[in-house]
Amino acid sequence: KKMEKKKQINVFQDVTDRVIKKLKEGVAPWQRGWKDSGMSGILGINAPRNYETKKAYSGINILLLGMAGFDSPWWLPYKALVKMGGNVAGQKGTRIVRWFILYFDENNNKIPEKDVRAGKPYHKKAFFPKYHTVFNAEQISGIDFPEVKKPEVIGDVELTNDPIENVEAILDAYENPPTVKFDGRNPCYVPRTDCVHMPDINQYKSSEAFYKDYMHEHMHGTGAESRLGRKGIVEFDKFGSEQYAREELIAELGASFMAEIAGFSNEETIEDTASYCKSWIKKLQDDPKMITYAMSGAQKAVEHILGGELHPVLEDKEEAVKA
Repeated sequence: KKMEKKKQINVFQDVTDRVIKKLKEGVAPWQRGWKDSGMSGILGINAPRNYETKKAYSGINILLLGMAGFDSPWWLPYKALVKMGGNVAGQKGTRIVRWFILYFDENNNKIPEKDVRAGKPYHKKAFFPKYHTVFNAEQISGIDFPEVKKPEVIGDVELTNDPIENVEAILDAYENPPTVKFDGRNPCYVPRTDCVHMPDINQYKSSEAFYKDYMHEHMHGTGAESRLGRKGIVEFDKFGSEQYAREELIAELGASFMAEIAGFSNEETIEDTASYCKSWIKKLQDDPKMITYAMSGAQKAVEHILGGELHPVLEDKEEAVKA
């Protein structure tokens, strides 16, 4: 009842408004949240994470925390930071989304979560988003936050200044990828033949631009029935539809994430992404849930290609190398 009396905020609408504001400014808000790039960027071991639990945030919260503009990956909710001796006097927290699950029986009566955990069956469950405020380490005094060590490899391949090797190392390790043909066609993924078609790399003004498009099409490929079975690929309806827009955002966000992970993100790729996603602003305005779902879909697509989670907790260099 107390919550009903409070002013309710449409979580999806608020997130969308914040993203659209950045896009109109010509900024890709999911791009590089920290100064260092590559595997220690927003999707590497310096991904935004809860300092108390050491768990990395996921989905839309990667975007929301990356947009906050802090260099440190460490975050804490107010109660946790006070318990740990911290202070945030005069600081304003960052709102992220926390999902709650409600369980119901066949008559639509709510079942307490503790009963479900104890083994009581339920007919259906529903997810509800609510806001949760956190503070960055740079805003907190009284707590000594450690720096996360930067891994030096992707698999067994050393990270170098040449981004091509890093991307190729990731794709070489990609299990069950689609067929790739460098046949001069415009970049595209064809679900019917499960094939990525690409121009030659020398037809691009830079290798970064080539690999950005290459990863965009591979993101589409993750939606195939034999992989993630994403609706935008297996049940394609028409160009320009809401479903089509969501799939395009998933591919573009996923390609941007991969640019960060492989270390070839630069001003050119950032501007390209911002410009591309600007064209979908109206769709985002019409459907406030779209960016949230697209972020989740992009993360799953990248994780599928990498064969694991985007941001495991790596305590030391040895674990980083193993990862």
